[in-house]
Amino acid sequence: MKKSFLLLFITILFLASCVQKSKEQKLNIPTTEINISAFKETVFEHLPENIVANKRYVNLEMKGGDNYIGLIDKILFKNNIFYVLDVRMKSLVAFDGAGNYIGKIGKLNQDYLNIADFDVDENGTIYIVDGKADNFLIYSREFSLVRTIKSPFEIDVVQRLPNGEFLLGLSSWNKKNNANDKIIRVDKNLAVLEKSLTYDQFIDDNFWISRYRFIKSNDSVFYNRPIDNEVFVFSLDGRLRKAYYFNFGLMNVPDADKTEIDSKISKYNKYRMLTNFTFVNGKYGFGKIWDKRKFKFFFLDIVQKRIYLEDLSTSNELTNLADFDGKHLVSYISAAQFDDKGLSKLPIQAREHLTSGGFVICDIELE
Repeated sequence: MKKSFLLLFITILFLASCVQKSKEQKLNIPTTEINISAFKETVFEHLPENIVANKRYVNLEMKGGDNYIGLIDKILFKNNIFYVLDVRMKSLVAFDGAGNYIGKIGKLNQDYLNIADFDVDENGTIYIVDGKADNFLIYSREFSLVRTIKSPFEIDVVQRLPNGEFLLGLSSWNKKNNANDKIIRVDKNLAVLEKSLTYDQFIDDNFWISRYRFIKSNDSVFYNRPIDNEVFVFSLDGRLRKAYYFNFGLMNVPDADKTEIDSKISKYNKYRMLTNFTFVNGKYGFGKIWDKRKFKFFFLDIVQKRIYLEDLSTSNELTNLADFDGKHLVSYISAAQFDDKGLSKLPIQAREHLTSGGFVICDIELE
């Protein structure tokens, strides 16, 4: 009996080792560590001037003193159109490049029950993830519903690729097809082509630190999901190419505190993590972090080893970071977030629009 048990134990260890090696080989990609704990910290109000090519403010049109949107969750600037996701009204609204209202995409409770995420391709076709009904909807550039696909998995985020395929970020609680998979690549019918990343056991389905999304630049797609501090970089055909690991030193969240977070929330008073989205290259990076339970915009000078953190004591036009396409960094401003001093620094047209209750988009073109 003892000998049989020993053989069984050795077999189990061997199989476990094989599984672990398989996972390691699957993620055997170049990884660059960015040791933030060794960077000098500076608070700031604006991006460094040497990387800003142009900046403009766009007033989003109102109707009779009311906004077409209530609470902005995500903005996508594509084909000179601002697509604005409103989580409060559960709607997706389009404005042209000058801020003029174009229309709404889809009908709540008729086409969809909720909008978890969306994307738009270069032809203006719109893709919506209904996270409540688990449907994947496709709309024409004229906003008419073309097709509804019943999703075989629960989807958090979507990125349409130039070749017509999609990267999908699946929910950690997905119990349908591809349970435990984090990122998959699928064809136009949502048939799985490749699995890129999987969830580990250090995940809390009941605690949502912030929303997240894919970011597509001119040659790559970026993905990071709170609570982890890895930024994964995919090629435009959806292949995982490399990763960046943000090391916050003693402020990293240990694996043991990534589960049952509600009971450990006080520990997060000393932790930092990436949230929302993060862009990084060999010279600089930027995005949002949850710094001791406060959201802050950050800009990273990798060459000079300096991190610039948003000063929460003053108004900042980058507080509500919303989109980056590799060239245009987009945020939005509401009157509630700007005091009189902050408003005085804005152009008069933007200032007047904010004081009337409207939203203003800040579109920064980078060098």
